[in-house]
Amino acid sequence: MFKNTTLKNEDLLLFKSIDRPYVFLKKMVKSYKNLRTELRSLLSKNAVESAFNYFNKQDLVFWGEQQGPRFREMTFLATLFKDTSGYGYEKVLKEIKNNYPVSKKSLQHNVEITRKILAEWSEKEEIKLGDLDQWRKAAKNLGARNEFKRVTLWMDSTDMKRFRPKGVGKKHESWSYKLQGAGRRYMILADAKRMVRKFWGILTKNI
Repeated sequence: MFKNTTLKNEDLLLFKSIDRPYVFLKKMVKSYKNLRTELRSLLSKNAVESAFNYFNKQDLVFWGEQQGPRFREMTFLATLFKDTSGYGYEKVLKEIKNNYPVSKKSLQHNVEITRKILAEWSEKEEIKLGDLDQWRKAAKNLGARNEFKRVTLWMDSTDMKRFRPKGVGKKHESWSYKLQGAGRRYMILADAKRMVRKFWGILTKNI
């Protein structure tokens, strides 16, 4: 029911399923400035800035021996870069090593922390449940049949693709028959205009 291309909440653009990993131009990932520019273009400037502002207010401890003035923002960008490119940690480090001199273990640790904050940001700052009046207004001109005229919200699951998974076959818990490949399942609640009102996950495939 819900197609990722029609979801309107900007925050979902940070985590949405795409047909294949985004292909970053080689010349674009060598500097902090170019990496930031391309991520803003890919995910929308407003979404990236909103997420970073929330992230930057948190009291977080990152790993890394050389933490210059842009270390915190590079941690944020490195996380977005990894999750949109589908690259492994070693590949990410190779691409940004001049701007982010950390070990693979440190990068993994920092990415895990950042992901948790981004999930928190989406719940608190972006996805709004709303109220019955808002849901009814969205459904007002839907033109539904009589038995559905009082329906204001719809719920469905969506599987989001995992990129370059290893050892995932049809019997693996991450296998998705919807995707015919590895994926993670989420539940989405949306109004009549396909505005996402609630987002749950990761769910088991049995739900």
